[in-house]
Amino acid sequence: MLTMGVDIGSTACKCIIMEDGQEIKARAVVPLGTGTQGSRTVFEAALTKAGKTREEIERILVTGYGRFTFCLLYTSPSPRDATLSR
Repeated sequence: MLTMGVDIGSTACKCIIMEDGQEIKARAVVPLGTGTQGSRTVFEAALTKAGKTREEIERILVTGYGRFTFCLLYTSPSPRDATLSR
């Protein structure tokens, strides 16, 4: 199972993709925070590095100041389970 973690901060966005909670498949950091294209950029960079598509990601955890803006990345299809951390 592929899991993605995204942290959308005020000045930077970070993303990691893990397989079965054990192996890091990709990670990315961009110096763009919430209110910019940072979340989309870091999301796409991590997917590219992992050689995966968004349809292959089964779980997503989003944290940080801009966590509520992340749902804008998903129009269709959406991940099976996306969680926003408080």
